[in-house]
Amino acid sequence: MEHSAPQLRSLFLEPRLARMVGVALFALSLYLVALSLNAFKTFTIIGDDIPPQAVFTVSGEGEVTAVPDTATFSFGVVAEASDAATAQGEMTKRLNTIMTQLRSEFGFTDEELTTTSYDLQPRYEWKTESHAPCTPAFCPPSEGKRELVGFEAHTSVQVKTQDFDKARKALGSLASLGATDISSLSFTVKDPQVLEAQAREKAIAQARQEAVAVARALGVSLGRVVSYTEGGWGGPVPFARAEAVKVQDEGPVEPDISPGETTIRKQVSITYELY
Repeated sequence: MEHSAPQLRSLFLEPRLARMVGVALFALSLYLVALSLNAFKTFTIIGDDIPPQAVFTVSGEGEVTAVPDTATFSFGVVAEASDAATAQGEMTKRLNTIMTQLRSEFGFTDEELTTTSYDLQPRYEWKTESHAPCTPAFCPPSEGKRELVGFEAHTSVQVKTQDFDKARKALGSLASLGATDISSLSFTVKDPQVLEAQAREKAIAQARQEAVAVARALGVSLGRVVSYTEGGWGGPVPFARAEAVKVQDEGPVEPDISPGETTIRKQVSITYELY
């Protein structure tokens, strides 16, 4: 069967046109899918982007009190000598004696004893030189110079324990063991985060209660929380009578220490939307 030239061209172009239409349709479908995905990504809850129209702020305070379970204090050892090696050696000897006694006699562990400072410093004095005698009309200025007179070695150790009996016995013996200063006795709670969470819950509940009462009085309803801030305070309880322990003839005197109570407070400020 013979075909004319126009018929041959028509038979050749139809498959080619079909392929072009197919490619165009495929590209269009990809474009529509991309538009749908983009619209899904930018989808938001209705009203989410609407700024609050009427707001008010309430505050609350929560307080939790507990008996401290940890005692912390520090002691230092100082030694002076004409040369650095002697001062350092004497200080180290005294320190080692104290640390050995704290571990063996009182039962302190390495975790309860922390060296917080270790210093070796020269000591200078200002020496004034003689000058010509003063007259009623004039007194010549004196001259002098700084002279090295020795060295001072000093170290500090922090003691932190939950055994108050050990703390009391150590405080009563440190001076006799060679400690030159004892200070900074305070009482804390080992895990204050638990108390902070309890205080925060109380503060938020108080603020929420006030917000509900205000909304009821105004005849409106509480909406979403627009903002929230908090602050708080509470910490170590200092021991006002913490002093260097005096050593009497009959032996060390153990101080009467009492942890008292520690208070953790939280203050919150919450802004609500009204509708």
